[in-house]
Order: sequence, then C-alpha cells, then structure tokens
Amino acid sequence: MGIWDKIFDLLKTALEDTGKLIRLIVLFAAAALLVVVASLLLMRFLPARSQITIPVGKSGNVVFERQSSDYEADYVVVIHPQGWQETGIQVRKGDAVRLSAEGSVAIDLQGLVASVNRRIALEDRARALAQQRHQDLNQLLPERQWTPDQIKSIMPRRAWTGPNGYAYWLYDTTSAARTNNKMMPQARYGALLMAFSPTGQTPTTQQVILVGRGQYDNANPCEKDENGTCVFHADRDGKLWFIVNDVWDSQDSLFPDKFYIDNIGQFYARVSVTEAGHK
Repeated sequence: MGIWDKIFDLLKTALEDTGKLIRLIVLFAAAALLVVVASLLLMRFLPARSQITIPVGKSGNVVFERQSSDYEADYVVVIHPQGWQETGIQVRKGDAVRLSAEGSVAIDLQGLVASVNRRIALEDRARALAQQRHQDLNQLLPERQWTPDQIKSIMPRRAWTGPNGYAYWLYDTTSAARTNNKMMPQARYGALLMAFSPTGQTPTTQQVILVGRGQYDNANPCEKDENGTCVFHADRDGKLWFIVNDVWDSQDSLFPDKFYIDNIGQFYARVSVTEAGHK
C-alpha cells in the first residue's frame, strides 16, 4: 500500500467518526502553527539577539520580539480564536500600534462537521444506488450525480475567514438575538479585534478595537499612515490583547466564552509598537 493510500484511509476513517475528525483538525492546526513558526525562523525575520517568549496555556501565545530602534519594537504573534489572548506586549498610553495580520479561522466547527457528514451521506447513497445497478464502484464519482440543491446542502454557512471577518453579514440561525451579543456587534463575525488592558484584567466589550488585516479598506476604515497601514493609539498602560469577533456572554461570569470553544484555526500578525512622541 502506497503512502497516498494510507493517507486516504486515514482521512476516510476520520470523516466517518466525528470525534476522530475533530482530533485530526486539531492536529492539522498544530502542524500549521509549527510551519508558521519554522517559516518565520527560516526567513530570518529576527536577529540573533532577539528574545523569544513561548508561554503555554489557554491564554498563552507565541511572541517573537526584536528592538528595531530605541523607541520601536517589532513582534510576531500567533493568535488563537478561542477567546481573549493576552500577548505579553507591553504598551504605554499614547504608543502607536501597527500590525499586519493573516491566517484563517472558522468559528463554527459543528457546522463544518455537519457539512462533512451530509456529504458522506450523499456519497453513501450514491454508492448504494450504484451497487443496485451493478456499476463499477471504482469508476464512481458520487459528486457528479448530485443536484444543485444537494450541493448547496453540503456548503457550510460559516467556513473559513481571514482577519477581516466573513465577507457577508451573518446572524445566529438558532437565536438571532445572539448577533447583538458579539464582542463587537457592528463588526463582522470572525474579524480580528484588539484591546489594551493590564495583565490579568480581561478587556470589556467597551475596550475592543476593530483591526482586521491592519490595512485601511471598506471593511476597516481606520486611522492610517502614508502606507495605508492602520495606526492604533493605546488609550491606557497595559498589555496588548487579541480576540476574534464572536458571541460573548458578558452576563455569564462562569462561562462567558461558551460560544468560542468550537472555533479553530489561527491568525498571525506582525506587530510594531512605537513609543508616544515618535512616528
């Protein structure tokens, strides 16, 4: 059996078992994270004297740091989509923050799994019909038999998105009122948000700032510099925090991030912090 046959069998087994599929997705996400980190090192983004901080835990992060001048520092941050993330990047009131964010997240793992299960059901139905007709299953392409409505039925409403968030406005189909309880109600689901807050003090919804990809555009009409890069000014001393826009239950002190636990993927951002008084 060749390597591709083994990979195919592994994927098939995972797709037939929701639990295995979730574990496989988590494994892929971890592998992608390692690739990002290795790529950044290979690109020699950081000089040899740079400090590297790799805290571990739910609120952990990966931050690469270098002091590019006496008043400016650059970082690389990997951002998870499962709630607030304190980066460890220190800012002072008035400091200017610029960033460039990339990557992809999905905020509806259950929807992705349901989409895969619907596709598997259609495939099984096509195979059963082919067997009844005594057709060669090795020549079968189930997807060639699907109707437009069946194809639409396996398309997830919320698949993957970049830091600007989903390209269309979405509401919660099970409870539309939840849409107003997003971390930032007026911003798109899945958009990258930021806040300034002291260590250990989770930001409130009143502190969040829409950052997206960090570039000025229709999805993010921010203050910009001459290069079109958004410039955000720290409104207090503290650390830089990130979060992905999703429903946040601020009235539940026990489990406010309950709607974040099915989010997967990651964003990564290059962040530059310039001390107040310097451009």
